[in-house]
Amino acid sequence: MIPALFVSRFQFKRQLPWLVFATLLGALSVLAYLPPALETQRYVRGEMPELFTVLGFFGDSSLNMLVVSLLFGFLLPLTHSVYAIRQASRLVSKPLEDGRMAMLLSAPHRKMAILHTLWLVMLAGSVLLVLFSFLGQAVTALILFDNINMVSLLPLNLGFLPVSLLCCAIALFLAVTSEDARALKRRSRLVFIVMLVLLMASRLPGWTRQLRYLTFWSFFDGSALALGSIAWLPLTLALALALMLVMLSMVFFSKREL
Repeated sequence: MIPALFVSRFQFKRQLPWLVFATLLGALSVLAYLPPALETQRYVRGEMPELFTVLGFFGDSSLNMLVVSLLFGFLLPLTHSVYAIRQASRLVSKPLEDGRMAMLLSAPHRKMAILHTLWLVMLAGSVLLVLFSFLGQAVTALILFDNINMVSLLPLNLGFLPVSLLCCAIALFLAVTSEDARALKRRSRLVFIVMLVLLMASRLPGWTRQLRYLTFWSFFDGSALALGSIAWLPLTLALALALMLVMLSMVFFSKREL
């Protein structure tokens, strides 16, 4: 890791809008547990049950289940996908395209050390997104509900972290193997849109349920986590795949001519 490079590329001001957005999402998912909001949701769900199904709505029997349904079913996967694409473009593709990466390499830094540092910037941003989303949930639950254990929301967010890191690792790999920023955006949008569409289709009854094996978002089992059960194997696989993609990215980057 190159500390000076990490500090210069992290740029907290750039992260702040994302963190505020994640906090608001977390807070709104808990606000939806208030009785008037629950009534409205149930009415809309009765009118459009298929839409709620594909968006990952599992129910509202508890606060945890509602947060999983409203937040982790679609909104957070979409948010982290967009975030990963933007970070990979800003940190890797655009510097490769405009010569800033070549300037970095003119200093006595190895390619792998540079990419490792840029990956840590992406990792830190993704962790902060999950953390601020949890803070939005926990603080709102603490303010609004006396009988809610806000700590019970923590496993949901910790369980989502491995797949969010895998999302960043995929974006990093695509950035390293793409010719320029435009190619990265085309390829990454295609990959992440397909992943989200497969996730949504896998929630429908019938043969489409098998499609869950084709999307990495299925490593996160939100309904099981909401019920207090943790499936360690899928989360471990997500972390292992993320590590493998980061290592492959470093190999490709070290061989790339700049």
